[in-house]
Amino acid sequence: MSEKSIKTICYKIKPASPQAVIYVHSGGYAAGKAMSDQLKLPLFPLDIRYPLSRFMSRFPLLAPLCWLIKEGVYRLTRPSLSRSRFSLPVLHRSRSVVLVDDRVSSFRTMTRCLENLKTAGIERTDVIIVAKRCSNKSRHLVDYVMNEDCSVD
Repeated sequence: MSEKSIKTICYKIKPASPQAVIYVHSGGYAAGKAMSDQLKLPLFPLDIRYPLSRFMSRFPLLAPLCWLIKEGVYRLTRPSLSRSRFSLPVLHRSRSVVLVDDRVSSFRTMTRCLENLKTAGIERTDVIIVAKRCSNKSRHLVDYVMNEDCSVD
């Protein structure tokens, strides 16, 4: 799957009539905002992060040290939803949504996102996944990979 501009991806997504753009809060905001603006759809965050990333947000001076051990911690932990800060809107089950993140490597964060969307009544078949970067291991699970700079052309 080759990288495409947001404008090209939105052109391909538009016939599915998505009702919202949902971005993964930790890294998908810029791409989600660009897609939301291009599609003229509401934008909603989904705060799913690994426990260590929440710790690094609270203590930025320790972030360099935490960054050194994060790979090991990420392999031993599972991403979780922060219920205190964000909630999904009421969505119609018959229409699709666009789920945007900055990178998809192991697909564990996306799996957690899809689980939360399913509890909101949105099945995987109604979710269009867009990422800025994607590993070869997860490339077949992502619908669109966009240009790194989130350009609209």
